[in-house]
Amino acid sequence: MFVSFTKTLKKMSGFRLGFGIRVNKRNWWYWLVAMLFAGMFYLMWYMIIGAGWCLYYMCWAIYKIYYYMFKGIAFGCKKLFQLIKGKTAATSEASVEPPNE
Repeated sequence: MFVSFTKTLKKMSGFRLGFGIRVNKRNWWYWLVAMLFAGMFYLMWYMIIGAGWCLYYMCWAIYKIYYYMFKGIAFGCKKLFQLIKGKTAATSEASVEPPNE
């Protein structure tokens, strides 16, 4: 199998990569330049995808920060309200009742 594959490659005088250019000793420079441009387009495409994922995770992090911040504020306000309500109830009860002797 490998012997026939090697013979086929030699018959083709090189091998094809990507976009229809056969690479051999004469045109390796053209192939290198063409792959450079193809690589730049691939790099641009994956950078756009990566920037999209970065934007997604930044928005998710901002959401979580504000979610926990407001949740903490709400919890703190609830505890503060209970504390104030408990102190006013305790002081009002003490002022209404006459002192025991």
